[in-house]
Amino acid sequence: MFFHKPRVDVHGYVHAAIVNRQLAFGGSLRYRADTLPCLAQWKMMGAGDYVCALEPANQWETPRRVLREEGRLRYLEPGEELTYHLELGALPNAETIAAFESTSVPAR
Repeated sequence: MFFHKPRVDVHGYVHAAIVNRQLAFGGSLRYRADTLPCLAQWKMMGAGDYVCALEPANQWETPRRVLREEGRLRYLEPGEELTYHLELGALPNAETIAAFESTSVPAR
C-alpha cells in the first residue's frame, strides 16, 4: 500500500485518477481535502490477477493507538455530524482521460 499527501486545488478539492492508457480506460475521484486529507493507493498482483484502488481517508496508516497518544486521532463526539463530498467518475476513453487531465484545477 502507498500513502500520498495529495495536491489540493484552489477550491479545496483533490482530483485523482487511475488510468490504463493502453486500454484507454480509467476511474476518477474528486473530494474535499479538509475532510479526507489522505489518499491511499493499493494494488494486488496475484498470479493472473491485478486489482488496484484509490481510497481517500481521514488518517494515515499509523496505528490508532499512536494517533491517540499523539493527539491526532480524529473522531466525532456523540451527536456530532460530518458531511463528506466525494465524486466518482468513469474515464471510458482517451478523450475523457484527456478532458479530466486538462480540466483539473492547478494545485495551489
